[in-house]
Amino acid sequence: MNREDTVSTTKRVLDLIDRNTLDCAPAARRLPSNMFIANERHLQDKAFIARSPHAIAYTGEIKRGHYLTRSVASVPVLLVRDKDGLLRAFLNACAHRGACVAQGEGKAQRFKCSYHAWCYDQQGRLIARPGPEHFDGIDEAGLGLKPLPVVEERGLVIVGLQDGVEVSGHLDSVAHALEYPYQEYEHLKTWEFTVEANWKLVVDVNFEGYHFPFLHKNSLHPIALGNASFDLFDRHGRWAFPLRSIDQLREIPEEQWPDCFEGTVVYFLFPSCVLVQGSTASQMIRVYPGSHPGQAQVQFSYMLNGPATEEEREGHLQGAQFAIELLRGEDFVAAAECQQGFEAGRDAIVLGSNEPLLQHIHRVWDEAVGTNYK
Repeated sequence: MNREDTVSTTKRVLDLIDRNTLDCAPAARRLPSNMFIANERHLQDKAFIARSPHAIAYTGEIKRGHYLTRSVASVPVLLVRDKDGLLRAFLNACAHRGACVAQGEGKAQRFKCSYHAWCYDQQGRLIARPGPEHFDGIDEAGLGLKPLPVVEERGLVIVGLQDGVEVSGHLDSVAHALEYPYQEYEHLKTWEFTVEANWKLVVDVNFEGYHFPFLHKNSLHPIALGNASFDLFDRHGRWAFPLRSIDQLREIPEEQWPDCFEGTVVYFLFPSCVLVQGSTASQMIRVYPGSHPGQAQVQFSYMLNGPATEEEREGHLQGAQFAIELLRGEDFVAAAECQQGFEAGRDAIVLGSNEPLLQHIHRVWDEAVGTNYK
């Protein structure tokens, strides 16, 4: 969000508060719950996710000479930025037997498979291996790491999991709304979770405030309001919900309003990235299907808006723990209960007009698998 966008959104939200409402869809929608439990839909979801571009990291997470590994929909990905600043993406799989050649993140000029010690450089070329005489007749030029499509847009790293996936332009429609200096952000920590709920339910929990007074009665509700605005950017979307302190801006001249929205701005980046933007930090929640319809794999990265002292990082870590407890102790618990209800025979879900971004998200998912529920 630039300042103009922030001011516009603030005015919209203040008007919604005055009218005791929120941005709504034209009507409610009813959808079959088998989209969360059917194995056929699970396979369809995995297929369209495999052929879609994915936002998987902030550019600020990968300095020159450093690398970062990610598991993206069960595909091991290795990101490497060389000394000249060029970013490359590879399948994190050795050409010998397919084992990973890197773990975690850090600084490295070469990557060695722990299984048989085949070694690769930052360009993905095979540069060393024990007993090369035993592989006569195999063209060494074809034994490098497999490259993956990758691009950096708006300070985010976009990858494709297959050859031919077009990654350039993935964020074009939402680019003007993503004006954040992510290249300057500093990584605090990344956590990984397994949730016993369909991946779509896990994404859903991030995009409606209808549940704030109930599920988050003692956590988020005391500080936040449900008078939210939403905007659509092709398949992507944005949801902005205010803190209760936003009312204080009414007493301040508009030109003195802060540059950041007085609340939380949450982006949906198709197909399954949730970007939570605050004034001092940003969270990226990546959600992917698990091994069966009732399981999701979640990665949660917390980034700081610029350099911080150790004391400041400790304070941010407490903020990150609050977000994690909100997700693990409340949102993910609710998603798992929903999954149990569907598996027990609850045959449909209802998306209210007060859940407009959820309606949009499910619509683009259904379009991606070739389904159109009326």
